[in-house]
Amino acid sequence: MNINFQAFKWRCNCSALPMEKFLAENALLNGINLNNRILYYIEGDDFWRGLVLTVKNMKKFTKIVNSSGKIRLDIHKLEKNEHIADFNFFIIDKNTGCGMYQHYHNSCSLNIFNAINKDRYLKIKNKLYEDAKIQLENENKPLKQIKNDLKIFNETIECSIIERNGSFVERVALMKSAKEAEIEFEILDTTKDEFVAIMPHMRRLKYQLFFNKESPMNLLIEGLTRTFKGAKLKKAKVVGIDEHGNDAVYKLLNDFDRFGSFDYEAMVPALSLDQDKVKESINENLIISKLIEAYNRVKTILVC
Repeated sequence: MNINFQAFKWRCNCSALPMEKFLAENALLNGINLNNRILYYIEGDDFWRGLVLTVKNMKKFTKIVNSSGKIRLDIHKLEKNEHIADFNFFIIDKNTGCGMYQHYHNSCSLNIFNAINKDRYLKIKNKLYEDAKIQLENENKPLKQIKNDLKIFNETIECSIIERNGSFVERVALMKSAKEAEIEFEILDTTKDEFVAIMPHMRRLKYQLFFNKESPMNLLIEGLTRTFKGAKLKKAKVVGIDEHGNDAVYKLLNDFDRFGSFDYEAMVPALSLDQDKVKESINENLIISKLIEAYNRVKTILVC
C-alpha cells in the first residue's frame, strides 16, 4: 500500500477571521476527540504542522495466518485501552495558505479534512459574529450601522485540492499504454435491445473496458482520445502507463495530483506520537519532513 501526498489551498475571505487567527483557534482543540477524529495543529516558523488521527470504533479484527501451507483466519481482540487508528499528517504554508496532505487508502481523505475545517471555520466565525453583534448593540449603534458593520462576516473559507495539469483528454493522449478504462455517459443508450426491459428502472450505465496487451498502444491511445473528445461523458477513468513510464490512473473528475508516493511499511517507524511531547513528536516526524520537502519542490508552480 502506498502513502501519497496531495496539495491543497485555503483562502480565508472573512477579514474578522484571517488564516493565522483561524489556525490559532484550531490549535485550541488539539487532542480533543470529536466524532472519532483527533486533530493537532502545531505552529512553526514557516509552516503549521499537523496530524489527523481517526479512531476506528471496533474492538476486534481478523488476521489471515499462513501456517504449514494452510490459511486460517484468527480473530484478534483489542485490549480496553487499545484502538485501531488511521493517521494523516499535513503542513500549511503560513504565507500562502497552500499545504500538503499525506493520505493512504481508507484513511481520512483530503476532501473530508477540508470539510472538517470548513465546519470549524463556520462555527468560529458564527461565534465572532454573535460577540460582535452583542457589542454593537450594547454601544447603542443604529440598526442600519450594525447590519453594515456585520457584513464582514458574510464571507467564509475556500478550500480547494490541487488537480493535475491539463485536461483529462490531454493527459490520456500522452499515455504510453492503457490497461483498462471505465466510461459513463451523460445519456443512457436506449438502442440496445438487451436493456429495453429494464431501461425505465436504470439510473446509470457504466462500461468497463479491458485492453489486449498485444494491441498497438499508439492506436489504442488515439482511439481512446477520439472517443473521449466526441462523447458527452459523466465519468471516465483510464488505468495504464503515463508518458514518463510510471503507473497512472487518470480520472475525468476530481483527478487530484500526487506530489509524492512512499511505501506504507517504510513510513511505519514514523508513527510514534508522545502525548506529553506532541509538539516535538509532530515537528520531528519523518512524514512531516517529507511533506515539507515535497512542498518546497513544487511551491513555485502551485497556483497560490
